[in-house]
Amino acid sequence: MYRFLTTTLFVLALFAGRAPGAEPKAALRGLVSQGQPLSDALAVFAKAHGLTVLVDATLATRPLWTAAVANEPLAVLRHVAAGLGAHVEAAADGKTFVLRPGKADAAPPTPGPPGEQQLVLGVRYLRPSRFVGWFVANPKEIYPLPPGVAAAFADDNQKQVTVRGSAEALPDFRNLLQLLDQPPQEVRLNGCFVVLSQAQLEQLGISWAAGRNPQAETSTGVYDKLVARIVRDRLGTVYVYPAVVTNNGEPAQIATPTAPATPGQADSLTITAIPRVTGQAPNESITLRVDITANGPAGETVPGVSGAYRFRDGETLAILLPDEVAAGMIRRFAPPTADPPAERQRVMLLITGKVVRSEP
Repeated sequence: MYRFLTTTLFVLALFAGRAPGAEPKAALRGLVSQGQPLSDALAVFAKAHGLTVLVDATLATRPLWTAAVANEPLAVLRHVAAGLGAHVEAAADGKTFVLRPGKADAAPPTPGPPGEQQLVLGVRYLRPSRFVGWFVANPKEIYPLPPGVAAAFADDNQKQVTVRGSAEALPDFRNLLQLLDQPPQEVRLNGCFVVLSQAQLEQLGISWAAGRNPQAETSTGVYDKLVARIVRDRLGTVYVYPAVVTNNGEPAQIATPTAPATPGQADSLTITAIPRVTGQAPNESITLRVDITANGPAGETVPGVSGAYRFRDGETLAILLPDEVAAGMIRRFAPPTADPPAERQRVMLLITGKVVRSEP
């Protein structure tokens, strides 16, 4: 008995870059599962790549903890099967696969091109699936997968990451793992929202840089006195959100002001931040992954903001929200009877990241 995969999981296809005039490289296929049933974890992977994947009923509900990227879907499926003590059988059409319990009969590994090498790396602190999963979810962020890597597989049970690629790529991958494989640390995130006019924003003199979202501008630096100046000079309305403490690499929710009780208004704003600490004390850096999703007054989804930003421990990340995202926040600050402001209103989000030090 087999169960056809119909449920979903977050799966992305990553595309390796190529130099001008070079032959195109195969697309890297990525899969991440943090304990989902096997059938759920493979469903979108099969759909995204035009595959038919059948799973033995005895395996379908097994929880899967893994992450993998590879230039061949079969390599990802074999990695998944091996972690469950199963094997993959491929049909002659090359697009139909069956996962069966038990070991394969001396099935050879998926071959790589000439010159490709393999390296097995131990991981001390990170969960391997989180490390490899970072490249699946954020292929073009601050720490991209080094060029020349053909595949990377996580083994949470053995605390290992297996990587395949060119001789030049493997040392770069190892160095990146060493950079991110840091002891568990707590990070404190605190800050505020500021609602202000365009003219007031310009008075602050902040130098903004365009973000990955073309409408989101960002800035990082030491802004200890910025909020005090805004309050003193009446350059905006400040909402201080409760500080949150999270572990390195774990998500945290930043609280937002609740919407006014206006009939028919369904504004919502969700902000998730994931810090990653690199470097040694007292000179750590924090890479903060920020995902902002919003809904309009009728509950409709509006374009959000998503990106990773790096700054020194103790510094502040400032994000100037796009107008569509900021609109709901502006309505929450405005009195119910207030007339619409004549000047464009902006919303600035400040997040200060600070590594929590242990007492001596």
